[in-house]
Amino acid sequence: MTRFGWLMCALALTSVAMVGCDDGDSTPVDAGMADVDPADAAEVDPDMGEPEPDPDMGEPEPDMAAPPPVANIELTVNYDGPATGQLVAGVFPDNPAMSPPVAFGLVPDPMFPQAVTLRGIEPGTWYVNVFLDADGSGPMAPSAGDPYAVSEVVLANGEDSTAEVTLVPLGGEGEGEGEGEGEGEGEGEGEGEGEGEGEGEGEAPADLPARVAAEICPALLRCCDGASVERFFAGAVANENLDPALRDRLPPNGPFDGDICPGLLTDLYTTLVFGPWSDAVLAGRAGYVPAGFDACAAELADAACGDDVTAALFDGTCFGLAPPLGGDEQRRMFERTATEGPCRPIADGFGAVFFGSCDPTTSFCCIDDGAGGCRVGGPENEGECRPASQLDEPCSVAPTVQVCATGLECDGESGTCVSGELPTAQVGEVCAEGFDLQAECADGYCDLGGTGLCEPRRADGAECVFPYECASGECVDGACAPATFCVGVE
Repeated sequence: MTRFGWLMCALALTSVAMVGCDDGDSTPVDAGMADVDPADAAEVDPDMGEPEPDPDMGEPEPDMAAPPPVANIELTVNYDGPATGQLVAGVFPDNPAMSPPVAFGLVPDPMFPQAVTLRGIEPGTWYVNVFLDADGSGPMAPSAGDPYAVSEVVLANGEDSTAEVTLVPLGGEGEGEGEGEGEGEGEGEGEGEGEGEGEGEGEAPADLPARVAAEICPALLRCCDGASVERFFAGAVANENLDPALRDRLPPNGPFDGDICPGLLTDLYTTLVFGPWSDAVLAGRAGYVPAGFDACAAELADAACGDDVTAALFDGTCFGLAPPLGGDEQRRMFERTATEGPCRPIADGFGAVFFGSCDPTTSFCCIDDGAGGCRVGGPENEGECRPASQLDEPCSVAPTVQVCATGLECDGESGTCVSGELPTAQVGEVCAEGFDLQAECADGYCDLGGTGLCEPRRADGAECVFPYECASGECVDGACAPATFCVGVE
């Protein structure tokens, strides 16, 4: 499976330094850009379309009349190796990338350290993927040995951010490293102090991260080979807020076996997701639901290798490192009921930063912006639970934040909360206009930026760009391939 896919316009004008992809109205940057001083920042056309916003975030959908606040990422790329080639950079909502990039940059003849400006990016957690096309195979995806790096960047309130990465050969020792800065970062442990009104069915056990590790390790060991284990840890390896010493222990940077797994995952989940949630429970800001934990554990233990165990491992309502989507999808072993009083953001995705320890169906965690309004904060900030906007009520993301209740979205044209649910479309029916998703495909996948229709998933051997186009869920070297992720250990 490719490390990540790159959805691009056709590069008909190979001398063009930058390209942008949208509904077909974008004009490539003048070819004279190729002669600009390489030390200057390359720029990207922001009109590439946006990913569907997390319904837990209360963000407005892109709208020309009332666009959401956007920001730029000022990227610095370091490399001191012998390889040459065009430098490719993309901003993705996931890692490994399973979705189209929201911003893209190309520098034909980079001179390191090379600056690249990635423009027009909405608030959220993003992954900047960068590689040097050393073998000349093109900008669709890096090949083995191409110098490569990834950096996580958190953007909030339309404020620009910086990131710096150092390229290392893909598939070689180590990983490309990077550091990103931006308001709203700080995915560290939640602080265990303060008061709140959260009540639950029980107290979270002090060893909760170890209990999660005890459920996940058997599934990894019975179903996942070495390559699958590396893919399981890929998102954590890319998290630049993670302690470098811990990141160096994660595969492929460190060894992995049955003896190492429990301690390694305990340390990982103490930092990410379950440590911050436990802190919130112990501080009285959230509740623990033992039945939810037990149900998640049972589902993982009963999952067959292949699709079932993959779904269970990455389930954001259970033990997945990626957060749940919001609305009806929440962490099943935790509960938030506070509607007023002190609150803190929780380091579990952008939605948990907005709602924090407040009941997401009624309230959000307002961090004082100093002018009587609200802003986005991090786990180190204390705020106050305030009413979230309900259906048809006013909402905003700038200059002050007024969040829609979980499951709703802020419509940029009306400035009110609307339903986040999309209608269902069948194969052959319209599901998107350009990159703007209009419906959820009941079967198959939505061809974003292409036909805009629900297309049937492709058989092994068929041409592909992204894994979700394939029935197997795997796209290798531009062709659908048999599934290999956690299908069993011989």
